[in-house]
Amino acid sequence: MKKDQTENCKSKKHDKLSFKLRGNTFFIEYEGEPKLSIIREIRKLVDSIIAESEISESLIDEEEELNYSLMEVSPDLKKNNEFRKLIKDLLYSEEQHLIRKISINNVITIKVDKEKKVIKTNLNESEWNKQINELFSEIELENLSHCIVHIITSLNQNEIDFLLDAVKRHIFFKPVKVFTTKKDNLAKTTMECILFGNKILKEPENE
Repeated sequence: MKKDQTENCKSKKHDKLSFKLRGNTFFIEYEGEPKLSIIREIRKLVDSIIAESEISESLIDEEEELNYSLMEVSPDLKKNNEFRKLIKDLLYSEEQHLIRKISINNVITIKVDKEKKVIKTNLNESEWNKQINELFSEIELENLSHCIVHIITSLNQNEIDFLLDAVKRHIFFKPVKVFTTKKDNLAKTTMECILFGNKILKEPENE
C-alpha cells in the first residue's frame, strides 16, 4: 500500500492544469500547475475584464440615449462638454423636457453716401418679441424647473442680452443656463430653448 501511495503522489506532481476561456472581449489560455492561488488570480482577472466590459457597454448605451434625446439640438451645442454634463443630469432628474427653436432673419441696413457704404446688422426685435411670446404661451410656466438657452448669432452682446431679457420675462425665478455660439456674418439669429419640468405643455382648451 505504501508503495502504491508513493507512486500516486509522484504522478500527481506531474499533473498539469490546461484550459481556455473565451468571451466577447477576451481570450485566456492556461497550462501549468493546478495551484489554487493561480486559479484565484485568473478568476480575478476574468471578473475584472467582464466588469470593465459591462461598464463600457453601459456608457455607450448612455451616450446613445443622450444623443437620441438631443436629435433636435444644434451640433454646436451637442459637442459642448459643459452642456453635455448639465443636460445629462437634467434628463435623468426631471420628468419631461421640451425643445423649441426660433430662427429669425436679422435686419440688414445699408447706408451709402458719397464717401462710404455702411452696413449695419440688428435683431428684428419686434419679431423676436412676438415669437418668444408665442413660444411661452403654450407652456405651463409654474411647472417649469430649469431652462437652457442657446443663442447662435453674429451680433453683439447687447443684442444677445435683449433675447435673454425677453426669455426671462416669462420665467422669473427659474434657473436659466445660457450658451452662446458666435459666428461671423450670419444672416439670421437662432435661439434654442430646452425646458424641463413636469406637465410642461398646457392642456388644449375644450371647445
